[in-house]
Amino acid sequence: MGLLKRIGQKAAPDTQEGKAVCSPVMIRQGALVRHTRSLGKLEANMSQADFSYSGTDGGMAMDWKALIYEYAYGRNRMEADYDPAVLESLVDDTHYWDRQKGKIDRLNVQHRERGLEPINREVRMRLLALRPVRDGMLADVRLHSRFAYRIQGELHVEERMEQECLFLSARKRDWMIAGVEPDMREELSLLQGSREYPTRFLTPDARIESRPEPMLDPRADIRKTPFYDRERAAEYADRYWESANPAYLEFEVDCSNYVSQCIFAGGAPMNYTDRRDSGWWYRGMSGNRENWSYSWAVADSLRRYLSVGRSHGLRAKIVETPQELEPGDVISYCWKGDGRYGHSTVVAARDKNGMPLVNAHTVSSKHRYWDYRDSYAWTENTQYLFFHITDRF
Repeated sequence: MGLLKRIGQKAAPDTQEGKAVCSPVMIRQGALVRHTRSLGKLEANMSQADFSYSGTDGGMAMDWKALIYEYAYGRNRMEADYDPAVLESLVDDTHYWDRQKGKIDRLNVQHRERGLEPINREVRMRLLALRPVRDGMLADVRLHSRFAYRIQGELHVEERMEQECLFLSARKRDWMIAGVEPDMREELSLLQGSREYPTRFLTPDARIESRPEPMLDPRADIRKTPFYDRERAAEYADRYWESANPAYLEFEVDCSNYVSQCIFAGGAPMNYTDRRDSGWWYRGMSGNRENWSYSWAVADSLRRYLSVGRSHGLRAKIVETPQELEPGDVISYCWKGDGRYGHSTVVAARDKNGMPLVNAHTVSSKHRYWDYRDSYAWTENTQYLFFHITDRF
């Protein structure tokens, strides 16, 4: 359910002549909030110097700026202390609290199980736009989090890019965040597979001869090799985790498109059949025609393609445990345990415990722990498939 629908509001239209004007407010630089490990506890070190704005707000007071900054500070503190109560004085949204409590509890358990020692946590926030609504404003924000930690003395850094929509409610004397719509795009990836693409998937025939490799943008990294270059696949994953490679189209739900690019960068040959329901291939757009296979861009279709045995080309073996995965391997996620896989990640590294750290798009993530218990999409029924890409094509 969208935030406006949940709070019973409609967005105000763009109007002139003294009426409400929907003017975007853009942040030139993000506000940086940092928590570092010092003297046995996490201490806050922050500065508002780079939290600047431009534009107009339709005549509204500017107190909301401090509120958004305090929200970024409290959100970072919440994850550092595993305590959602940090934001109680700022956010009046029980739906938000229910989501956060479950997420923070799972994160706490995960960190204890991993033997993780937190070192530094920081969030850089960028305000994207403001939209006037009745009794307040909707603020679209982007949060870039960076979490440094040690496991058995080895330093790791995890990064993530998320977007949220905040309903800023104008009260008598101050502002309050009356609603928060978190980044649910990982859950949306399941809807993409069931609504925008056919549920029937024709199993690729291993005997089909691949046609000549499709013509890609010259900027695409094309390497022909009989061996899978895992290091190169992981390097590509780290290079493009935050922003898309301009040689490819970027989708709203981009996880499998990104994973396929990483595999291709490692040297995996395309199986170009010119049929969207078979093979594994990408050509981009031709006029209004989408020229890529479902297996390239749709999580459940990629999972099906990797599950089929072949004598040559891109092949994978399903392994039993995440410890058996190496950089360049793939994990598929079935959030509800109903057989429909809605998300894909690529292994970019491993921690000191030998567990995969994955990269992903949709909610762009770098070196995130593989089990995704910190995702809003995760449920107790979540299932995984671990694909070990064969070393020789």
